[in-house]
Amino acid sequence: MAAEKSSVSHPLRIRILEVLSANPMGFEELREKLGIETTMELENHLKELTGLVTVDAYGNLVLTGKGYAALDMILAKKVARIYLRSYLVNFIIYLLLNIYTYFFMNEYWLPVVFPITTVWLLFYTYWAIIRRRIFRPM
Repeated sequence: MAAEKSSVSHPLRIRILEVLSANPMGFEELREKLGIETTMELENHLKELTGLVTVDAYGNLVLTGKGYAALDMILAKKVARIYLRSYLVNFIIYLLLNIYTYFFMNEYWLPVVFPITTVWLLFYTYWAIIRRRIFRPM
């Protein structure tokens, strides 16, 4: 699996996997779709994707099972980063809202804002850590 990780470390190779996962296509069609100027550049990237991309009986480039698995891994990491980012944004909003209401609207802070935002943050923490598993190692 380490070889697959290094072969998909380039953004263009990830894009190749994404395009081919949607629709198998020929070499020239892929080159045009990606906007690559030289055939040599695409050939070099396809050499790096050996084992993940193959040619079918019709001459089209298609993903192998390992190619689909590598693409799933990449997409899962992107989603995990989005989940973590949304958790951090929620936490920052929680802090800012509580600080603001404590200093500028103190009469509403303890009876209203603090309990509601704390319940929300507890729920969102449960959802993020237990359900979405944002802190699991990839």
